[in-house]
Amino acid sequence: MKSSKSVVKAAGPSNVTSSIDTMRAEERRYRAEDAMRDLLRAEGHKKDPKLMSEVKKLAKEQQAKLAGLCGKAK
Repeated sequence: MKSSKSVVKAAGPSNVTSSIDTMRAEERRYRAEDAMRDLLRAEGHKKDPKLMSEVKKLAKEQQAKLAGLCGKAK
């Protein structure tokens, strides 16, 4: 007569490695999708002259602040 107990095998090293590889691939995919969204948003910003004017003004302000930190006042 056969035993009615079922045997559950523990996850072996190959299963763990496979899971880690899958998680890494998913993370790379997520990062690529996120970067693509960033690039699409940036292209949209570049097409907005009023926004870009504000961005350039802000960049000059930041540049002046950073120059002050480095001892190079403009």
